[in-house]
Formats: sequence, structure tokens, C-alpha cells
Amino acid sequence: MPATEQRVLDVARSQLGYTEPGWGDRPGTQLTKYGIWYAEWAGKPAYRDTYWCAMFASWVLASAGFAPQDAGRYGNCGPWVKWFKARGRWGNTPRPGAVVFFSWNGDQTPEHVGIVESVRADGRVVTIEGNASIPGRKDGVYRMVRRAGILGYGYPPYTQADPNEPRPGGARPGYPTLYRGTGGPEDTTGNQRWWVGQWYKTMASHSPGYFRKITSNPRGAAEIKRLEIGDVTLAVTRDMAAQVLGSRLRWRGAIDQPIWAIYPPVK
Repeated sequence: MPATEQRVLDVARSQLGYTEPGWGDRPGTQLTKYGIWYAEWAGKPAYRDTYWCAMFASWVLASAGFAPQDAGRYGNCGPWVKWFKARGRWGNTPRPGAVVFFSWNGDQTPEHVGIVESVRADGRVVTIEGNASIPGRKDGVYRMVRRAGILGYGYPPYTQADPNEPRPGGARPGYPTLYRGTGGPEDTTGNQRWWVGQWYKTMASHSPGYFRKITSNPRGAAEIKRLEIGDVTLAVTRDMAAQVLGSRLRWRGAIDQPIWAIYPPVK
């Protein structure tokens, strides 16, 4: 799957609310899935239970499709900053999807890292950070708004999304009708199967919870294997649309009005 900015942000947002198992920095309190993952990958058990902001950001990029040689993969901030600088991918301009590094005491030593989600008009940067601290809460993955302490930004080499791929926010003009199953009308160029494949790809990228709901069902998994719109897919899509858009039952993305013309939603 292409490592796009949108993919990275979707993965980061999916982790919001994850917290450490305990309070403070005592042994066992910083044992996180990101540290366990990094320790196994790096072959360094000590990383399982330690400060984990860089391992969280590395996990996000890896989960979004980046290999270590493409965007770096580190358990702490200093070597990662050097990695970005050595490849000419370092700067002072905030961008969504950039890796932002912080130096709290102003000595130019990177001490914390996160992912830029957006940039506000007043110049403040909205980030998603692991091992972030909020008074009264366990350290965890939180959305933060920052201005002070920013050391700079590392820019992963993002792949541009396919302009023909449907994305949330509006379907491609002329989006074709999706027919039920592999036995439905399909032109000789295979366009139906291509579009159904794009629908699944989009759902996997932007609605991973619903995608897992489909694939955990044997019939749903078979539908995806055959690139088929079937009963399980439709049930999950209706559930998704109802939650997101209520009675309008229209998801702003790969599924648009044409499919409901053939499969009217259950009232």
C-alpha cells in the first residue's frame, strides 16, 4: 500500500488514547506495544520498557508502508534527526505528515518527536505524539497543539495518491455503478473489478475497523478475495454509513449514491 500522508495520519489517529500501563518511569510502567515491536525488530530488549515517542512515530510510519531505509526507524530522536539531515530531508516548515522534533531546553538536542497532523492559521502545529504528557493522565498517544520547543521537521518521501483512486471527500466524477457479486454485468476491460478493488483499498485505508469487520467474517473474506460486493460487505457499509451520516446513508468516499440505487438501504 502506498505510504501517503493520508495513510500515515490515518494510522496515527487510530492510536489516539493509547496509554502506558502505569504511572511514572518505574520498571514496567512504560511497556508499550510500540516498544515491544521496536525491540523485536532491532534485537534490543531494553527498548521494550523505556521512553517511546520515537518508537511510536517509527511504528506509525512502518504501519503506513515505509521501510526503514525510506523514512528511518529509530528508538530515540538524535540519530533520527541526523538521518533526515544526511538525506536532505530536514527543514523548518511544518507540513502534515512531517516528523516533528522538539528540544525543550533550547540546546538543539532533540528530546521528543511526533507526527504533524495539521498547521493552524496562527502558526501553531497540531501533532499526534506518543509518550506525550497531559496533567492527570497516564502518558500516552495524544493530540497536542504546539508552538514552542520545535527543533525542526523531517520529511518522509511520500508517494502521491493515485488521482483516479476514490477518496473520502468525494467520489471520482463519473464513478461507475458497482454490481453485486462476480456474476453481475462487467465490461470486457474488467473495469467493474478494478473499481471494486479500489473500494476495498479505500476502505482498508480510511475505515480499517470496518475492513477488519468484513475480513473477520469468512464470507466477507471470500468477497474480498473475489473482489465482490456481497451481503457481508453491504451490511458493514450500511452500518458505517448510518454511524457517519445518519439517515442520509451516504458515505463521502468510494461508496456513493449509485450503489444504493441497486442495494437500497434497510429502513
